[in-house]
Amino acid sequence: ILEKLGYDMPLVIKPMDEGYDIEITEQTGFTYLADPDDWEPCEHALSRFNSLYGYNIPSDNPRQLYFRVKKYVEHFIAEVRNPSTYILEDTEGHSFIKKERLIDVIASLPNCSLSPVITEKMPSFVSVWLKDPYRRSYDRIDYCPFNSDVSDCPEHVYNLWKGFSPHIHSPFSEDETDDLLEPYHLLLNVISNYNPDLRQYIENWTAQIVQNPSVKSRTSLVITGRQGSGKGQFVQMIANLIGEVNFYSTGSVDLLFGTHAEGAYRRLLVCGDELHVGASGKYTDAIKRLVTEPKIDVNPKGVQPFNVKCACRFIVTSNYPNPLRIDVKSGDRRFVIMKTSEELFHRYKKNDWDNMAKHLASPKFIACLYHHLMGVDISDFDFEKQRPTTEATDILYESSISSHEHFLCEWILEYESDVYGNHDVTRAELYSRFRSWCQSNGAEDKIPSAMAFRTRLRGMDLPMEDKTIKGQRLYRFKPSEVEESLKKKFGFMFK
Repeated sequence: ILEKLGYDMPLVIKPMDEGYDIEITEQTGFTYLADPDDWEPCEHALSRFNSLYGYNIPSDNPRQLYFRVKKYVEHFIAEVRNPSTYILEDTEGHSFIKKERLIDVIASLPNCSLSPVITEKMPSFVSVWLKDPYRRSYDRIDYCPFNSDVSDCPEHVYNLWKGFSPHIHSPFSEDETDDLLEPYHLLLNVISNYNPDLRQYIENWTAQIVQNPSVKSRTSLVITGRQGSGKGQFVQMIANLIGEVNFYSTGSVDLLFGTHAEGAYRRLLVCGDELHVGASGKYTDAIKRLVTEPKIDVNPKGVQPFNVKCACRFIVTSNYPNPLRIDVKSGDRRFVIMKTSEELFHRYKKNDWDNMAKHLASPKFIACLYHHLMGVDISDFDFEKQRPTTEATDILYESSISSHEHFLCEWILEYESDVYGNHDVTRAELYSRFRSWCQSNGAEDKIPSAMAFRTRLRGMDLPMEDKTIKGQRLYRFKPSEVEESLKKKFGFMFK
């Protein structure tokens, strides 16, 4: 169409509202519809595709062999039309493969046919399967996590969601609940530093993942604190609950937001472990989108880019108080920032941590925690409006503003004795004061001149007149007005 008419029209496949079945036969008259057969693949062969197992599948005739091998193959392999690719699954996830790679993967499977009659030259399995109109195929890909007995994902859509950890259904006695959940409550207390509002927020945030996995809370937990204070155990506890296949942890933001990054699009939880300002500042906007946006673009190598639902929750853990930049000027409500208690850092040894990790990974604990979180009432909880603020919030916010903004918030308080009168300060003097402040506070000084400082000042839209009086270039202002303007932008600096 582009070549003949000049219109670049992408192919979009619209699913039918009501499907219908057509029985298709080859020239031999044999149908592609499978005959009744109770055969099932062995359980031990279902964790990962095994071509040797497929080659040795027993059968009475070539037709029966085709449908048995097909049943085994389609436990792992599916075709997707948009983007055009094949998916190879195993218990740890999936990978996208091209047709050439697909043929290599299943090339060693036995020759078979739609005819029950053995002939001298039998067709290969792959040649029959690729013509099979009933082969396992989907119109598109999506990520539709659900917590119910029935999926709400349409049948024509390949769902990347593979379910929570199977351990959530493990048996446990209600009499064991208190003992089983003791480490969970300890971690909640330590992570929240025994702040009751923050503790409840963290529990609600965690419960929302299992109660309503397809809908984001639109907030992110930022957990700071000393190494060995329990941050990693808390995150791993959630990973054990939702299943490792739905969890991803990395210290490299490039693996989350790089050109071909695939870390976030099929996860319920992503942990940015030991992120720091220098690294995460590059992807500030991408991090914000990950926390709130309902869709995500995916660009795997060798596959046409596609767009899927994004149900990913984001946690940041760091030994440092300023692991990422916050857009404080816009009043960003995405991040809930906390500093852990040091209780476990002082009290726990390696053996204690090992025992806790073993307990948090036990099927009984996972089932008990799942049952507990499903009972947490979050029906009227607003995760954005009910964000608790902490001392750690102010520390991170303070580190997220520029040096000149921080300086001005401190400088304006020097006029407390006369906040309503007019004051003048020369450009050179204010810039000199800024340079001295940076040196005294170990702050970055990337503003090379008084003229450049003036440009930054004008960009802040403060009520300061830029005047020239008797040859002197200066700023005229009322401290009360400047302070009020700064408080609207950086209120946390004036607590």
